[in-house]
Amino acid sequence: MTAQNAQGYEDIAVRRSWPTDWPGRHAEYERRMGVYLMGEYTDSEILRLGLFQGTDSTGFRIIHRARRISRLAGFAADVDAAAISSGMTLDTRPDIEDDAQREALTTRGMETWRRSRVGAKARGWALDLSVCGNIAMEATTNDKNEPIVVCHKPQHVRWYLDPLGLTIVRAVVEFDLPQDDGTSVRYVRDLQRDKVIVTTDGKSETYPNPLGVVPLVPVEFGPGRDPYLGTCAFHGVEDGISLYD
Repeated sequence: MTAQNAQGYEDIAVRRSWPTDWPGRHAEYERRMGVYLMGEYTDSEILRLGLFQGTDSTGFRIIHRARRISRLAGFAADVDAAAISSGMTLDTRPDIEDDAQREALTTRGMETWRRSRVGAKARGWALDLSVCGNIAMEATTNDKNEPIVVCHKPQHVRWYLDPLGLTIVRAVVEFDLPQDDGTSVRYVRDLQRDKVIVTTDGKSETYPNPLGVVPLVPVEFGPGRDPYLGTCAFHGVEDGISLYD
């Protein structure tokens, strides 16, 4: 499949590169969300895909350019998100063979799910996963020190693996936290094996981590070339859709 650009006919995937650092991954997450929300094609997408762009007689002022008109990518993400969120179940580990223990653990797990409002939030979590390709689940506690599970958008979390790529040695969650007066402050959670450092508007508090492991589990929609960035629901069809647009 080819597309014509200023350099002539080239493969439609020309100049595509897989991000290898956090700024690149963050930009790719935002780009994918832009695809889902039917945002404008970016300058780099116009160039890479060889899409139409019209200028005035001077050649400098853009008067028209290709825009998204097909929502096939968004439809694919919606369908996958619905399938994922409606098929979530809670099970015990395979090595738990005692029926009484399995039942007790399941009951405790369901209590954690209810506190975490998994039923209400699962569709949003699944949509972020389908669109962006990644989410991150954190085991933590609420203000009553009860265990809960929260899900972080991939744009908000960075995790670091050991040299063998097997174990998370540290994770940092960072985003702007809205305040009652309409402003926002920077909120950071630094997750380490022995402690969790929470910084709100520059003020830090340190809490012990009794688990002995970083309490974060990254989830990917599909494997990608980078262990930190998965593929999304419309991976592989996005370029074809652009030709239709």
